[in-house]
Amino acid sequence: MFKKMMCLLFATASLAAADYPKPELERADIDEADLAKFKEAYAFYLEAVEYEKAGSWVSASQAYREAVKIYPAYPDALYGLGRMGLRLGRLDEAEDSLREALTLNPELYEAHNELGNVHYRREEYNKAAYEYKETLKQDPEDVIARYNLAKALRNLGNPKEAVSQFEKVLAKDPRYVDCHYEMALAYEDLGKIDEAVAAYDKFIEVVGSDPDQAEWVNRAKEYKQKLLDEKKGK
Repeated sequence: MFKKMMCLLFATASLAAADYPKPELERADIDEADLAKFKEAYAFYLEAVEYEKAGSWVSASQAYREAVKIYPAYPDALYGLGRMGLRLGRLDEAEDSLREALTLNPELYEAHNELGNVHYRREEYNKAAYEYKETLKQDPEDVIARYNLAKALRNLGNPKEAVSQFEKVLAKDPRYVDCHYEMALAYEDLGKIDEAVAAYDKFIEVVGSDPDQAEWVNRAKEYKQKLLDEKKGK
């Protein structure tokens, strides 16, 4: 079987301004000193968001770290610092930051998905699956967490359940490109050649003429042909 993986190990939440809630600390029970510190931290937070949107992860990480340094009890900044730690390969820092963010704000469920990604990078697939499931408990419609869960399940040697989860993702988003490719791999694990070939075909169809995916289209075609040759030789 052909177990080649996509260049992205896991999916992450898309970045949008709406993902970053406005501060709600201007309340009577916040003294002026704390409010002043928060506002200073919030300025670094907004700066970090812009760096992150631009793909400047090192600069974003530095700005998130400044926000946390100024105002340690800042879950959104800790969440951002955790995301950047993950993308920069600083897995211990990422885990610590994400767990602290969840301690401060247990409803910040997206942090579970990122924690799952930390464990996935470490090949701790049981722990990764647990964190993805925690995300889905709070938001069953989160296709990114479900896709990540499916990949973890496949790595745990459970391709049948992985296929079931991939199908749920594609029911929500039929054009989820990576999902079609990973679905093909899961079907290969199950020895279902026809289904794997169909999944590769769908992947190729959905990608279309995207030049950034040309290498993966060529690989999909290669793997598909090997499967057809294997089937023909039986």
